[in-house]
Formats: sequence, C-alpha cells, structure tokens
Amino acid sequence: MREFYEKKGLQFLGTVDIDTGRIDGGGVRWRPPQSPPTDDVVAGQFHSESEGAAFEAARSLLGRSRALVAQEAKVPIKELGALEAGEHSSTETVTRLRDYFANLGIEFLGWGDLGSRTYFGVGVRWRSFKTK
Repeated sequence: MREFYEKKGLQFLGTVDIDTGRIDGGGVRWRPPQSPPTDDVVAGQFHSESEGAAFEAARSLLGRSRALVAQEAKVPIKELGALEAGEHSSTETVTRLRDYFANLGIEFLGWGDLGSRTYFGVGVRWRSFKTK
C-alpha cells in the first residue's frame, strides 16, 4: 500500500524508536522539489496546491468529522468544506483552523510563493516529541 501512494507522489514522515516502538513526527506530505522550480516543466513534475495548508489531511490525522472540527474551531462548516476542496477562504477562518490544529499537536508542512499561490510539499504531521 505504501508503495502505491509513494508512486502517486506522497512522502511518509516520522521516525520510530526501535526500543519503544514510539513514532515521532508521523505524517504525510506531497513530495516537494529540492528547490523552487525555475520553469513550468519542472513545476509540473510535482503536486502543487493553491492553499498552503492541508486542512482535510489534518482533520483525517485527528480522526475527526468535518462537523466536529467546524464546531470546535468555531468556523462555518461550509467554509471548512470549501477549504478542504482547495478553495480560498477568509484569513480569519484559515487562522482559526491553523490555531485549532496546532493546539492539538498538528504541524502544517510546505513552502511556496504567496504571490502566485503555488505551494509544494503540502502536508501534515504530528508535532515532534522533541519540540513539545
């Protein structure tokens, strides 16, 4: 199963302590380029997104329903659904959701260009035990 998703461009994250079996920093992201793409051909070889945060992946990592996250984060469920579908939303909603997930130990990954709204390596992981 892992090989299937890696061929699709996903990169699994985390380390396992061999003595305890504890996973640290577990998560997943789209495989990013090593450096910012210099042209569209190179950029086209990597998955990119228009939002810098994978809210649906964060919600899935927590195992929570859309309705529960919307209620707890105090955001309209319609806006949460739109963000999960890759649509732009208000800065206030994005900030509330980022804070909500961060308070539950989720880190958002990725980098990109705010001007073009093109982000690479977008994903989520559990915050590392070492940085808590």
